[in-house]
Order: sequence, then structure tokens, then C-alpha cells
Amino acid sequence: MANRVLPVSTSDAVDEENDSSIARKRSAFLAAKRNMADRWSKLASMFTYENARNFAVWFLDTANIKFSLSFDDLMMIMTFFVLFADDIRLLTAPKSVDVGFQTANSICLFFFIFELLLTTWAKTHLKFSPKIHLEGYCFSFFFWLDLIAILSMLPDINWIAEGMGIAGISESVSSTNDNFSKAGRVVRTVRLARLVRLYKIQAERNRLKRVEEEQMELVRQGLMSYEEVEKMRKLNQERNSKVGAELSDTTTRRVIIIVLLMLCLVPILTFSESDHMQHFSARTLHYYNVYGDNTTRTAALDEFMDTFESLNGDPYVIRLEMQPFIDGFVVNEQSYVNNIRSTALSKESFKSSNSGTTYKTVVWYNNQGVVEEVALNGIMLTIFVSLVMLTGTIVFNADVERLVLTPIQRMMNMVEQVSKDPLSPLFFDHTEGSGEYETRLLEGTIEKITGLLRVGFGEAGAGIISANLNLEDNSSVINPLIPGVRVYAIFGFCDIHHFEDVNEKLGKDVMTFVNTIAAVVHNYVHDWRGQSNKNLGQAFLVVWRIGDEQTLSELLSQHRDTKIGKSSNAAGKRKGAQIDLRRIPGVDTLADMALIAYCKIIAEINRSKEILAYRSEERLTMNGTQEFKVRMGFGLHAGWAIEGAVGSLQKVDATYLSPHVNMAARLESSSKQYGVPILVSQNFFDLMTEDAKAKCRRLDVITVKGSEVPIGIYTYDCRQDQHFRSKRSARNTKDGPPVVFLTSSNETSDVFEKDYDMLTLREHITPEFLSTFQQGLEYYLQGDWGSARGFLERATQMMSQVPSMEKGDGPSLTLLRYMENHGWQAPSSWKGFRPLTSK
Repeated sequence: MANRVLPVSTSDAVDEENDSSIARKRSAFLAAKRNMADRWSKLASMFTYENARNFAVWFLDTANIKFSLSFDDLMMIMTFFVLFADDIRLLTAPKSVDVGFQTANSICLFFFIFELLLTTWAKTHLKFSPKIHLEGYCFSFFFWLDLIAILSMLPDINWIAEGMGIAGISESVSSTNDNFSKAGRVVRTVRLARLVRLYKIQAERNRLKRVEEEQMELVRQGLMSYEEVEKMRKLNQERNSKVGAELSDTTTRRVIIIVLLMLCLVPILTFSESDHMQHFSARTLHYYNVYGDNTTRTAALDEFMDTFESLNGDPYVIRLEMQPFIDGFVVNEQSYVNNIRSTALSKESFKSSNSGTTYKTVVWYNNQGVVEEVALNGIMLTIFVSLVMLTGTIVFNADVERLVLTPIQRMMNMVEQVSKDPLSPLFFDHTEGSGEYETRLLEGTIEKITGLLRVGFGEAGAGIISANLNLEDNSSVINPLIPGVRVYAIFGFCDIHHFEDVNEKLGKDVMTFVNTIAAVVHNYVHDWRGQSNKNLGQAFLVVWRIGDEQTLSELLSQHRDTKIGKSSNAAGKRKGAQIDLRRIPGVDTLADMALIAYCKIIAEINRSKEILAYRSEERLTMNGTQEFKVRMGFGLHAGWAIEGAVGSLQKVDATYLSPHVNMAARLESSSKQYGVPILVSQNFFDLMTEDAKAKCRRLDVITVKGSEVPIGIYTYDCRQDQHFRSKRSARNTKDGPPVVFLTSSNETSDVFEKDYDMLTLREHITPEFLSTFQQGLEYYLQGDWGSARGFLERATQMMSQVPSMEKGDGPSLTLLRYMENHGWQAPSSWKGFRPLTSK
């Protein structure tokens, strides 16, 4: 019994184990099958009709093959090939390479057809509103142009032309015998229209690439951040403007149609006498063959051969028969007959009977030279038409772009950018089918823009414009009186000396006088990264903006986070806390540029022919009895200010309000007192690079009205009464060291050390003079005015030896006068500074 149970039990266990194994395998198989089905399902979902269209658009606009040749580049090369290849073949290539040219033309034809079909499919949209219609490339002007260009290639490809029964067209087009053939050749020029479309695409792509490369170079130089590049890219992005696209396409269409009509109609409408010389010469020779005797036949044959001996160094007549006068061939250049294309051969054959005798004259002419000339003219015509068509399109479109499209696109982008948030990406949102495109939005915003322009906003009014140009507000009411923004900047104030006398003497011409000087001031301030804020007649407020308080606080907080950890952020975020501008990256270079801009202005008002002409103005010199020279004073200070609008709805000025702005004005006014053109504050001095500081001279320590905090004042010594070379004449300098004029793209340290203007202005300053003045200043500040007097008198004596500086050193004389007024004794309350007596 036991023996019977054991095998049964073992069999059941084995069956159960097998069933379990099969179930696991089946489960794993079903899971793998489901995974495979999911993968195929996901893969299939990727190959949708819309994705395929998107891929086609990407391929047409963006895709590059491996050796960095874009699809547009390839089509451009093929376009040039089909334009010039046939003429180049006839001009330079032997008959044996015709098959290769035919093959290349066939390949180009297939690519053009492929491009036409792919572009039609990818860039055409079926619209159902307001009625069913196609929108995009299909059936557009360029579609028909590309189609005609493709059809114009068919007669040039033998295997296609023979199959369609149009093989003779290509040969007639290559001939020059009638006006219709000339017009037929012009049909080929329709292919030139492809160049216009391809050029527009490539030009825009190159422009965007160039702009991006320039921005990346600025990023590598540390002059811009990636965030700023992205902001500019969004600000300058070109929206798909329907008005712009329609206007540009209309202009291009008209240029192309006009050029093609001229090329087609002018040859047809112009009478040109055909050349029948070959025919009449052969016919005359046949006449002598029939009716002449042997003597006249020989003379006629000799005259004929002399006339048609050669063409461009090759035999002109390559086969000649005169039967029965000469049995066989008179001339038989078999090599030329075999190697010359049929289009380069012309055959004249005559046969007639006389007195029972049959006379036959056959002449084969070698027209290869003519064909080459026609081919060369064809190449030149193609180039000329290309230039005319491209130039016409570029010129007309450039005017449209400059006068219409670019302002519209720029205004649209700027309005949209500043109306929301300049730091965030913005997208154009308009309702399809409205028919108004950008005009509806511009109608609501142009009125506000013109209103803001009417009240004269500048750089300081950016926040006001941003607040008013809210695209969600469809009203035309403006509100420029919004709260200001606390910003940090370098403030410059400059003033024209003796302006009251000039105004009185010049009368209405004073406007020209002021604007001539303003052009110099504004140009150099802008060239050296500043902005002109206010024109006050005789004075100008200029600004080198560092940044708003919030941005600078965040910048310094991030800098502290990387240095000492995040626990120190609280101190930097205290509202109203003073920002240490010396820690702002790049501010030292900006401060150097502000000082350099002032020095450049001083040099230019002593160099400009327009300004120098006022030195001989009779109304200013009292008919030459007194001297007049344009002189200006300059002040520079750094600090905070409130940037915003001042005024009312009737008149608003966007400006800066701050005691720091007033300080710049006080420094400018005090420059007259110290006898120097430039005065800069300690705040500004501390921001400059060490190279710039080394070139400046400390003059005094003062307090200003409304403040008891002493502040040092400095100058960059400038001798104005001297000749400054013009930039043009400086290039031709033969004697002495080379004259160099540097720009804001150069390092400021190089500008101070190498620039001609900077060196010339300060060339009268010697180390001995600086040391003497510095010792006198130190004794003056310490209260030892007796010792100070000796050094300062010696310093002004040194300066009086310099040509045009006979009066001495202005700062030394100012300190000496102040000490003299106090009996050469420092007051008992002397603390090393004095109040500034002039604003």
C-alpha cells in the first residue's frame, strides 16, 4: 500500500510545480508583451500627422546636415548652379561633359520638386473661418514662382525634353537668331526669383546669428549677463506680423514682376536685324559654282575661304563641298565636326541643276565663338539681373523695414514688454480673424505714447512709461505722477561759463551756440556709457546709472551669501540702508568712464572747428578788442537719488531729486572758485580704479550747505589753452610718438596712460609740482598755515611757468586767499575742513 502511495504523491507535487512554473512564465510573457505594446503605442503616438508637419518645418528652417550645411544653403547652391551651369558649360566645357551637366541638372530638378512639395505640405494651413481657404505657401506668389522656375528647367534636361517633345526649345533658346529666342532665354531668369526668397531667409538668419554672437562676446567680456542677453532677445524678438509680412511680400512681388516683365518684353518689342552673312555668302558661292567657269569658281572659293578663315583662332568653315567643281570635300575638319555641339553648328546647303548637270554646295560653319559670346553675355545678364532684383528688393524692403515695419515691431515689443514685466518672457496674444492685426492695439497705445513723448520723458521716465502702458488698460488717460524709485548713480553737472553775456550778445543765434556745445557733451557722455538727463540752457545734468536700490541690494546679498553664508542677509536687507557702491562689480570702470567723458568734452570744445569759430565771432569779441573762449565747469558726485516725475499733467520732467544731485551742481559751481574745469567729490573718487586715482589731485576738504559731514574734493588737471590735434591729422603724424585715440571699448587704465587727449590735458603736471602742492595741502589741513603758505606759493610759482598758466595754480591761489582772509592763522575751531562758500 505504501509502495503505491509514494509514486502518486511525487507525481502530484511535480505537476503542481510544473503548473506554477508555467504560470510564472506565462505571467512574465504577458507582462513583457504589455510593455512591448506600450512602447509601440508610445512610439506610434509620436508619428502623428502634426508631429510630422512640425518636423518638416524644423527641417526646412533649422536642420543642418552633418557638415554644417543647412538645407537653405544647399538649395542656394543648387539655384546658383542651374542659373549659371548651362552658360558655363557652353563657355568652357567640352561636349564630352554634357552628360555630367545633364545629370547634375536632373538632381537639382528633383531637389526643387522635393522642396516645393515639402514646403507646400509643411507651410500651408487649411482655414475654415470665415470660409474654407488655404493660408501659407501653397498657391502664393512664391509658390507659382518656384513652380515656373521648375518648369523652365525641363527643356534643359534632354531625357525629359525628348520624352515631352520639347527638345528643340532649349536649342532655340541658346540661339541668337530672333527676338522670340531672346525672350525665351529670359524665361530662365525666373529662377532668379528664388534667390530673393532664399536671400531674405538667409539674411535674417545671419542677422540673428550675428546679434547673438555679439551678445555672447559681451557676456564673455563681463559687460553683460546672460539675464540681460535674454531680456534683449525677448525685447527685440520679431513677432509674426501679418501687416509686416504682407507689406514685405507685396514689395518683393512688385520688384520681381517689374524686372521679369522688362526682361521678357524689351527683347520682343526691340527690333534687331538678323545676321544673314553666312547664308548669303554660301548662296553666292553656290551661284559661282553653278554659273561660273573654273577661274571664277576658284577666285570665289579663295575669297570665301579668306573671309571665313577663322573665328577666335578656330576654323570658321569646318566642312565645305562644291560639286562637281571639286570632287569630295574642299574642307573637312572632322575633329571639329565630332566635338562641336549641334547648337554651335550652322549648315547651309544648296542644290540646283543647269544644263543637265547637278550642282551642290554645302557649308558647315563653326559658331563656337558666337555661342561662347552668347554664353558669356548670358552669365553677365544673370549676374546683372540678380543684382537688380536683389538690390531692388533690399532697397525697397529696407525703406519699408526702416520706415514702417521696424518701428511697428519695436513699438509693439517695447509696449508689451514694459506694460507687464521687463524681466518676464512675454508672448503676443491676438484674436484670429479680427482683421486688424497690430492696428487695434496700436490705436489704443499710440495716443498714450505720444502723450508721454509730449511731456518729454527721458531715461529717468522708464518706470513711468512702464506703469502707463498697461495693455490691459484700454483707456487713453495717462498718469505720469507715480511714486519714484530710489536709484544709485554717478551724477554729473556741467555749465557754460559767461552764458549771460553770450545770450545777450548772440540773440537768436544763442540756440545754435548752445546746441553745438550740447552735441559735444551728449555725444561724449553717451560714448562713455552715460545718459543725458536734463538740458537747462547753459547747464546739463548727465547720469551714469549704477542701478536701483532693490537690484543692488540683492546683488550685494548674493555676494555676501557666497562669502560668509546666508545668516548675514538681514543687515543687507534693512530698508533704507546705505549701499556701499565700491562693492558693486564694474562700478570702478564706470566711474573712470565718467571722468574720461568730461576730459574728452574739454578737449573737444578746444578742438571742434564749430566751437573754435566763436573765438573770432565779432559780437563776442567786441570786434576783436577782447578775448572770448568757450569754457565750461564740471562736477561729479556719486550717491542715491529718487528717479521719477516732477510736475503736473500739463508738464512733467523725468529727473533725479537728491542732495547728491545738488552736490554735483555745487562742485561745478565751485570749479570757478578753484580755477579748475573739473571738481569731483570724495564719494566719486573712492569709486575709481587705482590708476585713475593716481592721476587726480586732492584740493581741499569742505562741507556744503545742509550738511556738516566733511568731504574731500579732487580734480583731474586740465590745461585747456593749447592746440589739440584733430583725429584725422593725428593719423598722419611722422614726428614723435604715435598719437592714439581710445574708446570705451578699451581698458580705462590704457586710456589714462595712452590716450592723446588725456595725456595732452595733463602734460604740464610734474611730480615736483604735485609733491609741493601735496605738502602745502597737508600743512593747510593740519592748521599749520605758515608752512602751508610757503609750499602753496611755491606750487603756484611752478605753475605760472607753464605757457597759458601765467596766473598760477588755481587751487593753490584759492587756499592762499582763504588763509589770507583769516590772517594766515587757522581759527581755533579749525578741524581740517572749511565750508564751501558757493553753491
